[in-house]
Amino acid sequence: IRISARNKVHTMATVEGRHRFRVAGYGATKGAAPGHRVASGTFTVGGFDWAVVFYPEGVTAADMDFVSVYLELKNAAAAAGGGGGGAVARAFYDLRLIHPATGEPRSVRWPMDGSTSRVFSQAFPAWGHLRFMRRRELEEMGFVRDDRLTIECVVNVVLDPVVTAGDAPELDHPPSNILGHLAGLLGDKGTADVTLVVRGEEFAAHRAVLAMRSPVFKAALYGPMKKSTDANAGRVAIDGVEPAVFRALLHFIYTDTTAAMDDLDDDDDKAQMIMHLLEAADRYDVERLKLICELMLCKSIAVDTVAATLAMADQHHCQKLKEACIEFLATSKKMEGIMESQGYEKMKLSCPSFMVDLWEIIGRKMTSYSVIPNIYARDKD
Repeated sequence: IRISARNKVHTMATVEGRHRFRVAGYGATKGAAPGHRVASGTFTVGGFDWAVVFYPEGVTAADMDFVSVYLELKNAAAAAGGGGGGAVARAFYDLRLIHPATGEPRSVRWPMDGSTSRVFSQAFPAWGHLRFMRRRELEEMGFVRDDRLTIECVVNVVLDPVVTAGDAPELDHPPSNILGHLAGLLGDKGTADVTLVVRGEEFAAHRAVLAMRSPVFKAALYGPMKKSTDANAGRVAIDGVEPAVFRALLHFIYTDTTAAMDDLDDDDDKAQMIMHLLEAADRYDVERLKLICELMLCKSIAVDTVAATLAMADQHHCQKLKEACIEFLATSKKMEGIMESQGYEKMKLSCPSFMVDLWEIIGRKMTSYSVIPNIYARDKD
């Protein structure tokens, strides 16, 4: 936006469009001659037809270690003014990769300073990046999965300027993209500076990110234990947690979401994962994740799991979950099934004093006391 000396506002209007180009059979594209191109389907933005063009072996022989990516103007969907000659479009663009582990886009390079538009015409139909990324880095950083690479293109086509009189309008700040950039670091071996080893499985990570999200990791990586980590070439052994659970914990640390559990279709498997993830979050002091898991478990309390869930809530100081379990016990009409569960038997043996307090609380909550004699009779057996 520019304000002239005559207090007129020149507003540059744009139309935005996005297109994801999935390069299936990525492996088959390797080994082609430089200049070999793979083009996306045509998509329309701002009245113009566009395509993303991918060069798996670079444009020239000098660029064979790199992949090249360009945005290409195909033609005008509606000829402006009906005149002769090819279409001319002015646009901003961003070509970026989609990381399959997070589904988040990651900008690899920006055109010039990130704010300069380009004029696409018959003379210059394509703009992009001759050396978009080294092919080896692209593969090592995990952007290729199941023999497929996904490139996203964001195009903002500049429309004719609109001139109005009056004060300049207020400008909206662009939305934050820091979470997207953090998510793009997940599993990025090229920038990782620590390796976390969980039962033989290795996870590439970043000390600063771990320390920012977990006081326990901060103490381990920057406290007195740092020398031990450095002596082991940046490798840290993680005990007491399964790789799948740690993967979900790491995913939350980088993305602030629990999307890593979305692939679990079985409700029992998901409940077990949530319980283990809560334990891991408590161990590494990732408080927000612990609270999220606690609320999830509050919604999935069942007869056969309430006792085990209550014991875990007491062990990890989850007050909301503890109260929800007690409320469930106090109002349940299936007390026999609860008392026959393995979790109840373990809780009686491991936490006898807690059981006394528990039944006192439940006794105060019950509206009907008809089941109390049976409960105490069973506990005396």
